[in-house]
Amino acid sequence: MQTVADTPRLYIREFNPDEEYLYLYLYADTSVTLFINERSATERKKRFAEGLARYNDGSGLARWAIFNQADNDFVGACRLEPNNQNMQCVELGYVLHQKYWGKGIGSELVRNLVDYAFTKTGAAEIIAFTHPSNFASQKVLEKTGFKRQENVIKDGEDLAFFSFRKAPQ
Repeated sequence: MQTVADTPRLYIREFNPDEEYLYLYLYADTSVTLFINERSATERKKRFAEGLARYNDGSGLARWAIFNQADNDFVGACRLEPNNQNMQCVELGYVLHQKYWGKGIGSELVRNLVDYAFTKTGAAEIIAFTHPSNFASQKVLEKTGFKRQENVIKDGEDLAFFSFRKAPQ
């Protein structure tokens, strides 16, 4: 299992195939998925398998597990995935167990994912979407350097759209 990032409180690594239950349990919590498109367990399993398959494609983009450094508790899941419209652009997403909300974990995570995306994947831009009422995630994105754009329709849903462009070198 490859570690993607280490922070003072977190480590982000590839999921093991036998950790599917952690992923499914996270998404079974309705408070966690309040602002996320509803998907069946079958669809979630398919996304988990697709995430595992990406580990070996050389893109550096995938779905990863987030764990607490102090006690190895499963914190949540995150992802950097390709954007179909722009190959120099990646999409960021994350989901945290409720007990980790409001502790600065989201900001710590997003900062590290941004750094990873710009240094390891060659991305020039990172995008993120939130439900228009998910103010906590919007605050995290803005605090970590994302700029709010006009809302967009994605998968038939009106979403808040954020982008972060790599600084010119």
